[in-house]
Amino acid sequence: MRDAALLAESGAAEGLVVVAGAQSAGQGRAGRNWTAPAWTSLLCSIVLTPTVAPAAFPTLSLLAGLAAAEAIETLAPVRIELKWPNDLWLEGRKLGGILIKARSRGTATATLVLGIGINVSTRIVELPPNATSLAEAGCEPPSLAEVLTALLERLARRYADWIQCDGLADLSSWRARAALLGEVVTVVEAGTVHTGRYLDVADDGALLLECAGTAPRRMVAGDLIRGPRTVSV
Repeated sequence: MRDAALLAESGAAEGLVVVAGAQSAGQGRAGRNWTAPAWTSLLCSIVLTPTVAPAAFPTLSLLAGLAAAEAIETLAPVRIELKWPNDLWLEGRKLGGILIKARSRGTATATLVLGIGINVSTRIVELPPNATSLAEAGCEPPSLAEVLTALLERLARRYADWIQCDGLADLSSWRARAALLGEVVTVVEAGTVHTGRYLDVADDGALLLECAGTAPRRMVAGDLIRGPRTVSV
C-alpha cells in the first residue's frame, strides 16, 4: 500500500495494481500487523481516484469485500461470508481483509489505495489465531494469478456500478453474506464497548446495533465480536 501510494503521488493512473510476494510489516485496520509468507497469499493494492464524496468510501470497502467473495467462489467450492466492516470469513475464520487509505489532493479528487489480502495456500502454523486459508479449508488452492484475475474482474464491475450510482450502492448482496447478522454481538469502537443485536447495515455502510432501552445505534467503525463480551480496551 505504501508503494502504491508513492506511485500515485508520482502520477500513476487510476487502476494501477501493485502486488507483493510476501508481507512482513503489513498493516491491517487500526494499525494491526498482518504478515504472510512468500507466495502463499494474494496481497495487492489498487490505486483509485473516484469522483464520489468521501462519505461514500465505506460502501466501497464493503463492495470490495463482496467482489473478493464472488471471485473466490468461482475458484473454490466454498461459501464466503462478510464480517463487518472489512473481513472475509470462511467457516467462521478470517480468510482475508480489505483496507482503504485515502490521500487528499487539496480540492481535487481524493486518491484511494485499496488493499486486499486473501490467504490462499498458507499453512495453519503460519496463520494467526482464528484465521484460515483456502488450503486449510480443504480446497485445492488456485494460483495467485488466478485469484488476482478473478478479483480484478469482479472488482471492476462493482467499482463501475459504485461510480455510476455516485456511491449510493445497493448493498443487498452484501447483506446476504453478512456474518453474525441478527445475533447478539459486541462492537468495540474507539475504546468503548457496545453490546446489542446486530440489526442491519445501513445504506452508507454503518452497522445498526439494537441496544437495550435505546434506539438503534449507528456504528461507523469498530471491531465486531460474536456474543456479549467483557473486552479489555
